[in-house]
Amino acid sequence: MISVALCTYNGEKYIREQLESILSQTEPVDEIVICDDRSSDRTVETAAGIRDSHRGKTRIRIEVNDRNLGVSKNFEKALSLCSGDIIFLSDQDDIWDPEKVRRVREALEKDPRCLLVFTDAKLIDGEGNDLGQSLWDVSKPRLKETYSAADFTGLRFITGATAAIRRELLEHTLPVPECWIHDAWLAINAAVYGGVAHLDEKLISYRQHEANVIGAAKRPLREQIRHTGENIGRSVRFRTTMKERFQSFLDRSEAALSEEDREEVRDCLRFWEESEKLGSQPVPRGLGTIARHLVKKKYRKYNHGIYGAMVDLFIVFGKKGAERPAEGSYDHQ
Repeated sequence: MISVALCTYNGEKYIREQLESILSQTEPVDEIVICDDRSSDRTVETAAGIRDSHRGKTRIRIEVNDRNLGVSKNFEKALSLCSGDIIFLSDQDDIWDPEKVRRVREALEKDPRCLLVFTDAKLIDGEGNDLGQSLWDVSKPRLKETYSAADFTGLRFITGATAAIRRELLEHTLPVPECWIHDAWLAINAAVYGGVAHLDEKLISYRQHEANVIGAAKRPLREQIRHTGENIGRSVRFRTTMKERFQSFLDRSEAALSEEDREEVRDCLRFWEESEKLGSQPVPRGLGTIARHLVKKKYRKYNHGIYGAMVDLFIVFGKKGAERPAEGSYDHQ
């Protein structure tokens, strides 16, 4: 049985096109579970109309949350309600290629131990126009034949909208810790308890628009630096979050790790612990930490390379700015 976990929040503009692309697969899905995080537009009504027109074909279940859960907890709820042996994750505003379900299912079946498969995607704008790049062109993932937990340390995440999992993975991953993004949590645990594979095909059109919470398009370096200077409080909190992520992962899964992966995750945790402390240290000591991380190539392994080091320099020299990041919408986790 194949399920789709689809999360919505004020997605009225795109939800019909996305649902129709799922319902038009060459290999039909058996179930779509929609969890709506208290939309204030007509997202739920639009989805319900499509559900009613497909009665007797694909089961579509719509759940409206009693309160706003946020992206990761809403996906956790949707995943927990799915009945399928294979579960696809879906954003509300993308468009699936008609062959997506068939191709990903075949990739999972090649290896009975594999718990998660992710793919590339075509980037489109808010109006559906091709941006001429793929998701991997922009995100530049480190693709491998075999993945371990060490491959998902730092900021090496997969994009959940391209992923599908076996149901067994939920036994190891629910509930999702508050500090984790759901797709990153699924990926690192899939590597530990079974396996992760990628499929070098663009099987969704991944929408990029100004309302994205997290999208693929990157800002120019100058704009990133300006944004960082204005939101240094957010950068400090991010380092605390990263420390909490890898501590929680070790707390739950350390016994299942190989010795090599265990040491790699511990090393990643030490990096973020030291990064978190930079703002409270004397400048010379903070600069020494940054220099050591640069020499040992820790920024390349666990952060955004030179850009990550530049952010740490902002923190060391105590630049102050807006504490609250700009609000986004719900479209990409």
